[in-house]
Amino acid sequence: MGGRLAGIGRADVRVLVTGATGFVGSHTAAALAASGHEVCVLARTPAKVPLVLGPLGVDPEVVAGDMTDPVAVAAAVSGCDAVIHAAAQIGVGGGGSATEANLAGSRRSSVPRSAARTGTPARSTMFRRFV
Repeated sequence: MGGRLAGIGRADVRVLVTGATGFVGSHTAAALAASGHEVCVLARTPAKVPLVLGPLGVDPEVVAGDMTDPVAVAAAVSGCDAVIHAAAQIGVGGGGSATEANLAGSRRSSVPRSAARTGTPARSTMFRRFV
């Protein structure tokens, strides 16, 4: 990560990581924290966060919720400068409910529109990166 998120230009970036209890998301959160960024996570099972991220030295702010819930996503992204969307539902085969959940979650994670749809007040400075 080089100490800062490319294109934002400062080291103290607040980053929402979805899927932070999975392999990719947990290691992404650890790299961000090690680079001096403030990490926030959206977690369906908040009790799982310290079990997964604690051993990696990460103590993030945790927002309880699912990636398909626009209200929870809006709450999680509030105040964030960047979003790294690593959440995914895993399924066997193609085209089933896992595919739909992943598509819906990705769409709702671009929160300025999601926040507006749900009536959730959006922060005046929206995030600058969505990965």
